[in-house]
Amino acid sequence: MKRPPGFGPRPGDEPGDEEQSAPSGSAPDQAPEQAPVDLLSARARSRRAASAIPTVPTSPDADRSPGASGSTSDASARLPRGESPSGTRIGRSEPTTDPIVVDAGRGHTADERFSGPTDAPRLPRRRRASRAPRPVRREARRFTSRSRGPRRWWLVGAAAVAGVGALALALSYTPIFSVREVSVIGADRVDVSRVEAALSDQLGRPFPFVDEAEVKAALISFPLIETYQLEARPPSELVVRIVERTPIGALESDSRFSVVDGAGVVVEVTGDRPEGVPLIVVDGGTQGRGFVAASEVLRSLPEDVASRVDRVQAATTDSVTLSLDGGQTVAWGSAEESALKGRVLEALQANFPDAKGYDVSSPDVPLTS
Repeated sequence: MKRPPGFGPRPGDEPGDEEQSAPSGSAPDQAPEQAPVDLLSARARSRRAASAIPTVPTSPDADRSPGASGSTSDASARLPRGESPSGTRIGRSEPTTDPIVVDAGRGHTADERFSGPTDAPRLPRRRRASRAPRPVRREARRFTSRSRGPRRWWLVGAAAVAGVGALALALSYTPIFSVREVSVIGADRVDVSRVEAALSDQLGRPFPFVDEAEVKAALISFPLIETYQLEARPPSELVVRIVERTPIGALESDSRFSVVDGAGVVVEVTGDRPEGVPLIVVDGGTQGRGFVAASEVLRSLPEDVASRVDRVQAATTDSVTLSLDGGQTVAWGSAEESALKGRVLEALQANFPDAKGYDVSSPDVPLTS
């Protein structure tokens, strides 16, 4: 029996179709083709959905009307952006196909590049590592300015001191600061006029050019001068401070008397016995061991006792004997513990003024006679 045109068998009714169809319960080998999407009808549906959403009046009169203050405006104000009260998105249709991946140049998809606002926070842009933020640079400049301030003043002060020193050094070599006067201080028995005359060759010289070797050679001819010191007093005075030798006794030799100090230096030679110094009687002169012991004893005596000593005799270093101006003798012994022996002798003289002799060679056990 023939079928009319346009009336064919349904798929699967033909005998061959049953053999080609997959058995029940098994997965198909190929996915069924998708039905074509009508984009015009989809856009029309989205426009109709958008037109169905009630609008909220924005004018002040509408806000004050009783109908505008209902729950619709409050609900619309709390809705997320782009969503209608019915829960559908406004202005965008639901995608009907899978998103198309487009190379955006940096590994982003087209959906990520052109999609609307999202809830994920936007990351801040990276700053260049070579440039610090402005507040940090401003703070760094503030701290470095504080550290540069004291350093700057220190450099200015050092430069000023260096400049003043250089100027003073330059002026000291000019004739303005030259020697035009010599002053002698500390002379008692030394003739000051002779010292000034001996240093006259230093006149007219700038202070840095004063020859100390020539000054020493001129002053060494004065036996009474033990030490000296030069002092410059700008602009023109040269001061010579001297320390005279202190004579401790006189040595007799060939009817002449040589006044010596504690080091054995001859200060003066006279034909008569000098007054105010004791006579030293030792073997070997100033180079003998007896003179060394007698010198130590005389320098350690108290002033009251030393002024009464008339003669010192030392045969050996352990047998020093003093003769006082009143005729008393003092057995001193060695130069050891001379300070203690001097104090013991003062006590003996105060307690036994009529004694003819004193023995302080053992200061712990003094004797009188």
